[in-house]
Amino acid sequence: MLKAIAGLIGKRVGSVILEGTPIDHLPPNIRAQLGLAYIPEGRGIFRSLTVLENLTVSARMQPPRGEFGEGF
Repeated sequence: MLKAIAGLIGKRVGSVILEGTPIDHLPPNIRAQLGLAYIPEGRGIFRSLTVLENLTVSARMQPPRGEFGEGF
């Protein structure tokens, strides 16, 4: 279910709604920009940190919007 919410796999029934807005049609990269992310358990996490701390570290490691790819 979490992979479907993040847009990584299709869903069979139902809708994905974020803050009252359907996002079923949005690709995974746009969903990620809206704050949705799927993080598989045991990969790329710091075991000594809490879930919130791991998410905060991950968010800080992302390039600011609009800057990704400018050097390409």
